[in-house]
Amino acid sequence: MESSEVIERILNEKGYEICKFINKGGFGTCFLVHSLKYNTDFVCKVSPQTIDGKSKILSHKREINALINLNHPNIVRVYDQFISDNYQFIVLEYCQNGSLQSILKQKEKIPTESVIKYTRDIIEALFYMHSNGFAHCDIKPGNILIDNYDRAKLCDFGLSEFFDSELRTSDHFCGSINYMAPEVIYNKTFDPFKADIWSLGITIYYLLAGRTPFFGSNTSSILEEMKGGIQPIKNVTKRLNRLIQMCLVFDASSRPTMEELRKYASKYLIQIQSEKVSGHSLIQRAARRCIIDGSRRLTRVSNSFVC
Repeated sequence: MESSEVIERILNEKGYEICKFINKGGFGTCFLVHSLKYNTDFVCKVSPQTIDGKSKILSHKREINALINLNHPNIVRVYDQFISDNYQFIVLEYCQNGSLQSILKQKEKIPTESVIKYTRDIIEALFYMHSNGFAHCDIKPGNILIDNYDRAKLCDFGLSEFFDSELRTSDHFCGSINYMAPEVIYNKTFDPFKADIWSLGITIYYLLAGRTPFFGSNTSSILEEMKGGIQPIKNVTKRLNRLIQMCLVFDASSRPTMEELRKYASKYLIQIQSEKVSGHSLIQRAARRCIIDGSRRLTRVSNSFVC
């Protein structure tokens, strides 16, 4: 029996119908499934358990461990998980709007107000994770989903790690190269929480500029670019550029903690949003004045023609 037939049979036995294929990654294949019991759509991530796939089995365990222990409105929820016929299944919350990566491909640009909102959402999620001893280890636009209520949610915890209060270092070389912190690229022991902050900075930069800030031809040239820092993004407020620069400090020990980033975001990103709203209100009020003044002028003109 073909693997796709085996997967479909197992899901049917568990009360799920496959609606469509979503995508395939290094650690599994994702399907949109419909629960007959709850009459609701979910995403099911399927990974084969193979003898030579120890990394995949470890990834599955990491993801299950993180999702079961983390309950936050900006983290994708797990609803079911099971192993059958050497396949591992995780049934997850379905975010209909897709990832920020896919949204950017469709729209080419995300409004700054939306980027600010999503940034605040992800900072809240990471603050919660770090406070509970979890590092995500693969922050990027493709791992941030947008739900029906326009909330950003972290997903894909296959590379996440849990650390107790005493041990907060890792030698696990992981993540996506364009979003990796320099200390991770060096492949030495590093602080995964500070590496998350770097990846967050790259992600925010990408959402605003449409590209990552460092794109050398090889690892050495990328590291040299990283040492030189970044230039502010044009047409982006100083405070938002400042947030990115705080994340992208080359020396990990000099980067802020997620708690410090959260305080900055709570103070200044909210202020930027309120300024945007008040700016729109001023424009709307000015437009209303123009309409009123215009109607008054028209009334005066029409009256002058009355016989």
